[in-house]
Amino acid sequence: HDAVLKLSWTPVNRLPEGAAYAILNKRPVECIPKIFSKGLLISNLNGYRLEFVLMEDCGQPMAEYLKGKTKKEKRKLVPSFVKQLTLCLAQANDTGVLHRDISAGNVCVKNNKVYVIDWGCAKVIGWGTTKDAAEDTAEDTAEDTDEDTDEGTDEDTDEDDAVEDAAEDTDPTQLKHIEVAEQWGFNATTVGQVEVAKDPFTGTPLFMGIPMLSSSPIRGILDDMESVLYVVMDAVRPADTKRDDVQGFKFLDSPSLAITRWGLIQGGGILLKGFSVDGISPSLKKLIRVMRRFLFEPENKVMTHRLWSNNKFVRRANWDAAPEFMHPKAIELLKEDNGQLKRPAEDEVNAGPFKKLAL
Repeated sequence: HDAVLKLSWTPVNRLPEGAAYAILNKRPVECIPKIFSKGLLISNLNGYRLEFVLMEDCGQPMAEYLKGKTKKEKRKLVPSFVKQLTLCLAQANDTGVLHRDISAGNVCVKNNKVYVIDWGCAKVIGWGTTKDAAEDTAEDTAEDTDEDTDEGTDEDTDEDDAVEDAAEDTDPTQLKHIEVAEQWGFNATTVGQVEVAKDPFTGTPLFMGIPMLSSSPIRGILDDMESVLYVVMDAVRPADTKRDDVQGFKFLDSPSLAITRWGLIQGGGILLKGFSVDGISPSLKKLIRVMRRFLFEPENKVMTHRLWSNNKFVRRANWDAAPEFMHPKAIELLKEDNGQLKRPAEDEVNAGPFKKLAL
């Protein structure tokens, strides 16, 4: 096999990339690299562990791959790439993993197939214990049992039976991946809190969404989808333009870039010019406009300044626009929760003591 060996130093209180792949492989998640081997070479050296991942070669970054293609080929390939990307992220989200670092270097293409690589910044959504998961399921089961039980039945017995049944019937993904935590030697609850605390500081700034650039503590799949939009515009812009010359990629500091991008999303034409993609084919322009509408026009109204100025603002999507660019399975998986976070609210509440550690 054509393979790549990746070595990385990971803080001992952070999720290793190999653990993320282990969780992703619990369910079919398309467009991720095949992993031949993974593990630790050093378990702890001054608070860091040395990890190795041996994976299949995933080709070139999407922008590099498209450079050798004709305009006609780009018109056919790019929409297909976007569908593959949205399906991958939706399936990962459904499995309980948020990538958090969608960028030009982490979206690769080989033989017209997209690969989302570098899950080293990924966050598992909703860490807990097997007991927690069983008890959550048992509560619902016990309530249903109580409603159907005749008077005089021992409620305690019913509840105990429900817990036992729940423990047996709980889906592996409902166990919140506790066994992965144990295999890699870290505390599932603690790492969940640390990962929440690190939300605004994780990723590649040039491809971060507007709320992340503004240090929003609320992060979900829609923020990764916004990064997909920037990756696409970066890939289709003229080859003779440098990112430093493109207004939408001109980085002074994170808050400045957030305000600049918010200004660019106010109008479709402004957005295209601001990212130097106003000269691309009409079909690709339409694709970008539809993605913009999905991300920034819930209820067909452009988001206000709260997107970057209010760190408690919870974004919504325009699902009417989704079928025009997103994979149908991705829509089905994401629309149930409107693409928002699946992690328990208490993760966010309990993250406070870990802020200093995360920084």
